[in-house]
Amino acid sequence: MQTFHIHIKGRVQGVGFRPFVYKLAKSEKLKGWVCNSADGVHIEITTIKGKAIKFYNACLKSKPHLAVITDATIHEVSPEYFSDFTIRESSNGNLELNISPDFGMCATCLNELNDKNNRRYMYPFITCTDCGPRYSIISQLPYDRAYTSMDSFTMCQDCQNEYDDPWDRRYFSQTNSCDTCGIR
Repeated sequence: MQTFHIHIKGRVQGVGFRPFVYKLAKSEKLKGWVCNSADGVHIEITTIKGKAIKFYNACLKSKPHLAVITDATIHEVSPEYFSDFTIRESSNGNLELNISPDFGMCATCLNELNDKNNRRYMYPFITCTDCGPRYSIISQLPYDRAYTSMDSFTMCQDCQNEYDDPWDRRYFSQTNSCDTCGIR
């Protein structure tokens, strides 16, 4: 078993890249971590070389549709043991990011907006990792809620549960809110 470090640059923050990598790693039964940094997304996995290359290629080929990859590398690093695959907190560094623009409402959010049985029915600030403001709300990088104008809005328990669940489409959606906890 070897440990590999993957570094992906471009528009990779605010587009659901970390949850995408998490789900892909879990489906491949890989152990390691992913995190945002000021210079892109970093991933470490411990596996055999062939599986690492396959995972690397899948990250590039199947990326979230809003992501734009400008550069990517994979190289072997000192061996490390991981008990699971995790999403680590963002780290700072030399700024080399393409800041995500604001994105129009996605079809899934539009359906929720118009669904009388949905808790976000007619909530005007509905968003997810596939849509909503990015550039217009950020104050500094990395793109985390604490560095956006959403920082002053505490999520209700339902929104917090979505935000904390890597399998939810609102996982780490920095603009996550609803009528109960959101913007007025």
